[in-house]
Amino acid sequence: MVLVACRFDCLLPLLLFGLVQTVQLSFGAAPGFILGWISWLSFVMIPAIETQAALQYSQYFFPHLVVVGSGGSQLTGLGYAWALVFLLVFFVCNSYGIRLVSKLNNVLAMWKIIIPLLTIIMLFITRLHWQNFHLAPQSLHQMTHTVLSGISLGGVVFSLVGFRSIVELSGEARQPQKTVPLALILTILSCTLLYLLLQVAFIGALNPQDIAAGWANLNFAHDSSPLLALVSTLGLIWLVGILYLDAVASPSGTGLITSASTARIVYGMAEQGYLPVKLKRLNQYQVPILALGLNLLLAILFFLPFHGWQAMAEFLATIAVVGYSFGPLCLYALRKQQPHRARKFKLPLAGLLSFMGFFCSNLIIYWMGWADIKKLLVLMIVLLVSILVMAVMKSWLRVALVQIIWLVVYIIGFGIIARLGSFGGSGVIGFGWDILSICVFSLIVYGLAIQFRLSDRESSERIAKLNI
Repeated sequence: MVLVACRFDCLLPLLLFGLVQTVQLSFGAAPGFILGWISWLSFVMIPAIETQAALQYSQYFFPHLVVVGSGGSQLTGLGYAWALVFLLVFFVCNSYGIRLVSKLNNVLAMWKIIIPLLTIIMLFITRLHWQNFHLAPQSLHQMTHTVLSGISLGGVVFSLVGFRSIVELSGEARQPQKTVPLALILTILSCTLLYLLLQVAFIGALNPQDIAAGWANLNFAHDSSPLLALVSTLGLIWLVGILYLDAVASPSGTGLITSASTARIVYGMAEQGYLPVKLKRLNQYQVPILALGLNLLLAILFFLPFHGWQAMAEFLATIAVVGYSFGPLCLYALRKQQPHRARKFKLPLAGLLSFMGFFCSNLIIYWMGWADIKKLLVLMIVLLVSILVMAVMKSWLRVALVQIIWLVVYIIGFGIIARLGSFGGSGVIGFGWDILSICVFSLIVYGLAIQFRLSDRESSERIAKLNI
């Protein structure tokens, strides 16, 4: 919600460019460059990830597309050929504009609602053991630690990426000030309710003997999907085929809509000079067609180093989540820089909600664990060095240094806490105290970032150039 408010509270027409442009107006070219590359690298992987997932689950219908080895499921030569077909379909559909994509996505969205509801009903009807809903035989400390790690590493964060497409594409909506907040809020609430019910149905349908030794020892042998394994043990064979079909259709829909939003990110980066200006070229449907083609090429290349969607998703989570932390900062910075600007949507309690959004984003990053945070820090350092080299070449090094002060503090401080923390670190900072440390650290960086935002005059000049 804070990310949405950032866009509407600030400058509605900027939605076509996404968060890259918003950071540029709030904190300058250097932070905008870093976030732009992080957002692009993370989003451009999603169509490839979803294609991998769709094809790996399609092995139920077409076993020759996937081979299962010691490292997990991998695509065969035929599977890679079909992956290319999937990506080309995303490209062609998106080249006709957001209206066609929206219509296709609406059909897939209905499918994504109907199938989970059908599964919930069938599980409730077939078997429901209320005695399964009890505290697991482990300490609350262990359970909480595991749950928090699962938020970042178990696919929860990855699933939230899809909601951002609503905001990224809102610049092409007719009444975004009304439709986008409504769409985002209702989507999040309905998905939360739907999957809570699915979780209740799953837990209730388990055989109590399977969890007698504790939830940590629950195991479904020879099946990578616990839900499918459970449905099979209940004898609902007809439902297994439907769930496999859903596992193919759902990621396909996500890949389709994400391909559209990723092209807009490239457009924004080209607008700011981070990529060649030719990538801004629009076709007759006002789609950045060259940007769409570039993302198609990169999505194809991502299949080379990663041999399964799990590996892709884990790498994506290490970089995509950083983008969440910039949105709340932009909201409050632009509220300070443009206090009198008329806003079609204005978030109440902007300062408090912005900090909470920034703090929660940092928690999600921290829960990923030190092993993944190391990779993230290396990427951030490489981008910092890159922007400094660019600044030297263009003779604005002093300006760049001022703009990235808070980012340097952010990277160093976060690295120290993660290294000493309880999520893959040395454990010097114990569980609970590390959460408090992240809170205090977030408050310091939050204040520092707002302090080093662009001046009101600089921000207004940049906005004026965009004729907003």
